[in-house]
Amino acid sequence: MSDTDRLPSEKAAYHKALSTCNREAAVTLGVALFLTVFFWAAIAVFGERSAAWWGMPVWFWLSCIGGYVLSVVLSLWMTRCVFTEVDFEAAEKLSESEEGEL
Repeated sequence: MSDTDRLPSEKAAYHKALSTCNREAAVTLGVALFLTVFFWAAIAVFGERSAAWWGMPVWFWLSCIGGYVLSVVLSLWMTRCVFTEVDFEAAEKLSESEEGEL
């Protein structure tokens, strides 16, 4: 195994933190795209219907009120299940040590 194959523990922690951040960003982007599609799909599917509830059209309830509730639920899910603790101090130490080498 060459020296480039073996990363010091600080570099490995830094790369793990970056990969965790990338995964979290991808999930966040996916949720945002899903919510956008949900909003516009609710308008497209129920926009022509004349049904109303409490004086508001059904598309409004589904897209705006339902979309808000769905976004809160998905945000809670991301916070509890997807996001993890990332040690940014290791990244700072690594960047300081690399600056010293230059």
